[in-house]
Formats: sequence, C-alpha cells, structure tokens
Amino acid sequence: MRIDFHLFSLFLLFLIRSSYIYAQDANIQGKITDKKGEPILAANVYLKKEPDKGTISDINGYFILRCQSHSFNNDTLIISFLGLKTKIIPTVHLDTSKEISIVMEEDQQMLVEVVIMANPSLSREFSIKEVSKFDIYNTPSSAGDALKMVTVLPASTNVSESANVELRGSAGDMSRVMLNEVPVYKPVRNSQINGIGNFSLFNTEMIEEQNVYASNPPLVYSNATAGLVEIGTIKKLSASETALSLSLANIGFLHSQPINKKSFLQIYGNYQFSKPYLWVNANNKDINKFSSEDTGLNFHTELTKRLSINLYSYFINEKYLANDYSYTFSGTVDAGKRRNFNILNFKYKLGKGFISINNGTDFSNEDFKFGNILSKQKNCYVYSNFDFKYYFTPSWNLQSGFSHEYTKQNYRSRFPKYYFAVKPENPSYYFENSISNNNLEFYLYNRVQIFNELTLGVGIRKNIPVKKQSGYWSYQTNIKYSFNNYNSILASLGKYNGYATPYYNTQEFSSISTRQYSLEYSFSRNDFNLRLATYHKKENLKENFSETDTSERLLRKIWGAEISMSKKYENLTGSLAYTYLYSKFRNGGKWYNSYNRMDYLIKAFISYYHKKAGTVSLSCLTRPGLYYSPIINAEINETGAYKPLYGDYNVKQYSGYCSVDFSYNKVLTLKSSNLIFFLTVNNIFDIKNESAIMFSEDYSTITGYRHYNRRSIYTGMQLRF
Repeated sequence: MRIDFHLFSLFLLFLIRSSYIYAQDANIQGKITDKKGEPILAANVYLKKEPDKGTISDINGYFILRCQSHSFNNDTLIISFLGLKTKIIPTVHLDTSKEISIVMEEDQQMLVEVVIMANPSLSREFSIKEVSKFDIYNTPSSAGDALKMVTVLPASTNVSESANVELRGSAGDMSRVMLNEVPVYKPVRNSQINGIGNFSLFNTEMIEEQNVYASNPPLVYSNATAGLVEIGTIKKLSASETALSLSLANIGFLHSQPINKKSFLQIYGNYQFSKPYLWVNANNKDINKFSSEDTGLNFHTELTKRLSINLYSYFINEKYLANDYSYTFSGTVDAGKRRNFNILNFKYKLGKGFISINNGTDFSNEDFKFGNILSKQKNCYVYSNFDFKYYFTPSWNLQSGFSHEYTKQNYRSRFPKYYFAVKPENPSYYFENSISNNNLEFYLYNRVQIFNELTLGVGIRKNIPVKKQSGYWSYQTNIKYSFNNYNSILASLGKYNGYATPYYNTQEFSSISTRQYSLEYSFSRNDFNLRLATYHKKENLKENFSETDTSERLLRKIWGAEISMSKKYENLTGSLAYTYLYSKFRNGGKWYNSYNRMDYLIKAFISYYHKKAGTVSLSCLTRPGLYYSPIINAEINETGAYKPLYGDYNVKQYSGYCSVDFSYNKVLTLKSSNLIFFLTVNNIFDIKNESAIMFSEDYSTITGYRHYNRRSIYTGMQLRF
C-alpha cells in the first residue's frame, strides 16, 4: 500500500497542532475567597510537579495558571496562603473548561504559630477598623497609600487633601502612627513646613495589618492623645517575588526573597520625578518641580521557635518647588528633606507570655525657604520600649512595660521682623535655638473577657517627670458587648496626656491633655455593614494663631456623630458615610468656631469589577467650606508694610467643597507574572474648591482665591513576577 507523503505530513502536522491546542487549553482559572466571600490577594497557586511555574491571585482573588497537558495530567493543584489551610486538589477532578471557585479556611494550628511569633495587640478588638492590603489598593482616593486609606474612613476629618491622620476633629499631630510598635512622627513625604504631606512613608507591599483607633487609643502606646494607626509588617514570606513599577512620576522596584524557612528579606527603592506628571496636569499651577529618592528594607528572622528579630530601615531624600501665598505675598517655596529611620524588634515567647524589646531611631535634616523666611532644622529621635504580655487564660490577658522617648531639634532660622511682612525685601532677623524633651512612662493594660459576649479593656499610664516636667496620670476603659455574631456595641472613655510636635513657628514641646468619650454600634451580615458612632472630646493644648502670630493655650470641645454603611453585591461594592462635627474653642474667655466645624461631611464610594474589563471605581467627598477670620482693616507700619486687622475668629466661611475621583485598574496574567495597569483622575469635574483668600497690598480688595488640587491625572503600571 502506497502512502502519500504530503498527506501523511499534513496529518502529522494536524496531530502536532491538535496536541499544541490541547496543551494550551489545559489552563486552570478561578477565584479564591475566604469563608466570608472576601477575595484573597497574592495566594500562591501552582502544580505540585512544577512549583516554580506558579502564579498568584490578583486583588479580586482571580488567577490563571497556564500549564500544558503533560504537566496537567496526574498532578495536584496546590493553593496556599499564610494563616489559611492549604488546598490540595488532584487535577483529575478539575474541569479546565470552567472557572473554579476555591474557598479557603483558617488554619488554627498555623494561626497559633503566627500569633506566637507576631506578638499581637491585645486591644485590636477595640479598634474601629482593620484595614487590609486589599482595602488600600481597591480604594481610588487612597492612591494605594496606607495613610491616605485612613482619610477615606468616616472617622477621618482630614480637610487638607493630604495623608495626615486627622481623626474626629483633632489635629494631625495628636494622632500617632505606630510601625511595628514604634512611633513614626511626621509619617508623610513631600511634607510642608506645617507638617502637611501628600503621601505616607510606608510601602504598602510590606504591610500585613493595619488597625485604626479613631478615639480612645490603647495606652500601651505613648503620646497618642487623639487617635492611633497601628501598622505591622509581614512576618511570613512563602515565596520570592519581584515588582517593577513605572508611572507618570515614579519608577521603582521591590524584591521579596526567602533566605530559608525562617528568614526573609524585602528591599525596595523608588525614584520620583515631576516632568511627565506636570506636563499631563498643566492646569495645576502650584507645583513647579518635585523629586525624591527613597529606599528601604525589611528583614525578619526566627532564630529559634521562641525568638524572632525584625529590622525595618528607610531612607528618603526629597525636594520640591511650589507656589504659595502668605498674607499679600505670592512666591516660591523651596524645600528639601533627608531622613533615615530604623526600627528593630526583638520578640521572645516565655511560657504563656511574650517579651518584646522595640527600638527606633529617626534622624532628619530639613530646609525651607519662602520669601524672607528661612528654616534649617536638624531632628534626632530615639525610642526604646520594653513590653511584657501574659496570657493567664484565653479570656484574661495582661500587658505592662515602659517606654522612653528622646527628641532633640536644632533650628537655624531667619524670621520676618513683622510676621505679616514676608516679602524677600522685608526686614528679618536670624535666630538659633535648640530644644529637647525626654518622655519616660510606664503602663499597665488588662483585657478580660467576662463572658462570651462581654469584653473589658482597662489601661493606665504614668510619666516619670524629668527636668521640671509636670507629673500626670492617663487612663482608659473600653467595653465591648456582642449581642450575636452580627451586632456589637463599644463604649469607651479615657484621659490622655502627651506633648505637641514642635514646628518652626512654635519650637516648643508644649503639653496636651484630652478627655474622650465615645459610643459605637456595628452590624455586619451577608456583605452588609452598618456603623453608628457618637463622641465627645475636650482638648487642653497650646495653639499658634496666624492672625496674631502668637501661641496661646486654649480649651477645645468637640462633639461628633457618624453613620456609615457598605454593601457588596456580586461584583458591585458601594459605601456611604455621613459625619457631623461640631467643634469650638475658648480663648480669652470667649467661645469661637473651630476652623473645621462641619454640619456635614459626606463620603460615597462605588466600585464595579468585570473579569475581562477590570475594576472601575468612583468616590465623592463633599463638605461645607472651612471657617476663617475675616480681615476688616489694615494699618501701615514704618517699613511700608500693611498689618491686617482681623475681626472675630472664624466667623466667615469659604464656599462648599466637593471632589469626585475616578479609578481604574486591570490585572493581566502573563504565565507566572501579573501586569497591573492603573489610572486615577482626581477632581474629575475640575471644581475650584477655595482654600484661601488673596488680597491687594493694603487688604482693601479681594484679588482672588487659592484652591485645593484641580483635576489631576495619574497613571502607570506594575509588573509582578
């Protein structure tokens, strides 16, 4: 029998092609969630025979594992994530023509091990919000930033479009940010002389957990007189990963590498530039130029089953040029900052207890120039903490320890001779000053679960006065009652003491004392969440008044109420929050409105996920304009400069504020890599929200207004492999 060679060749080619097509069709795709239906980000997915060719789930829990038939047959699909039971599925049970759904459960044994080495917070259940990495990335207004995510919460009363943590009407420097149990002061980058900053200093990829206490924070941490953000870096790393990012203003990298089963290292770096961003956003005239270089590392090792060490180190060098306005002068701000902070933690398990030694150092140099103002500042901060936790029983835990904070700041400054005359040609004088502060305190915190539904937390903190400091006691109580798995109520009260963060125009560690009361109700069931809260605060502190350029001690009273709800339905997620804030202060025997008194603060958010198209999100924030003190007249001095004369404090109000932000992201899976594309548009309607009034030279005429950020566009991509 004669065989046609060409026909045989075609037949062979068909077989090869068919085999190739079959191999390509063996891809496995699906979605990974926990028992609550929440998607799991960065779960490891791989075949047992080819562990080096795996992939990870995206921010919506989806994954695609590309494999060929020869590796697919008679193999095992493995899905793993820290703290959850590893899923093992024989491939013979998989239908590659359909999307699979994988629900992962908690691994209690592993969780115990993680808890032992992580040394968890005893007060976590009294926080108002536990923020995950997924929450940060999936909120358009957060721009993937840990602290900007906090500003989205109903309890945040931030009115500066910054990453500063301002909770329930209190100033930003009264709330503390803790990283691995060490305070990080001024935790923002691109920071201005008043402490306002655009983004936090933290790399979101390294964050494992973030708890937010809007008021009555746990007294195991010092100098938190309003609220607290508690951030912890990851403690386990199961696989190596590299991320490369490129955007309109940044190029960066991050590499995570296990060293062995008990140690890992994460390193990252970024270079920030301004030209592409400013070209795209030419309507934002206030920014002239910005740049920064930063690098960081996170090293973790478990020397024994009982002892672990973690080192977090960060360095940044940043500069910016921007237009600003003060009194009647418009000019350029030229500022820069070089900073290095290091956090070293030793944790040891001792029987039923934990011993922790937490140390931090923070060194920085700051330069600021505007008009005839020149400030050169050197900062030194050293923190030490010894902490002991003991678990008498699962329902009775005790925590005690002491902390010491040493802060020193050196100033070489040039000040205007007359605070209202800030033009370069106006007279000025030089001034050098050095200030320091020691804050030594001990604390005791007791958590008792009286019965299954009722949990009580009680804390005290006492300072040990040094160098003529006044002594004080701080105390707090938290009571949480859970009616069932869906409803709970939290009542809190406390008295807190601490010291203000000095700035160039205050240069003083003035004392702060606050009293706080709050009542909160929460309901959560079937992807629906409802939260109600009311609170009252009294703050005794020293504040600088720009109207007179003087610092005066005052009493501020704050009343507030919050209602928020969120709902997830299939691929659609939405939330709505309303906040009422009544704030006033007493000065000279008379009561005045605080600048941030608001009859309403409304935040709305909606997000839709489509498997092929990606995720689209919209958020909106609206509130009344801030209060300000009107200028009613002016008088000229001997140098020819006009001094503004003000009416009563905060009796006028700017026009209302509104901003709508848009966000889009799409994850493309390329073999074992993910390419993430993102686009954000802030203030999409380009609303001119008023932030300050501009006057003529003699203050007789309003010449215009300064505005918050106009419409801005930011886009980029990240490759993870």
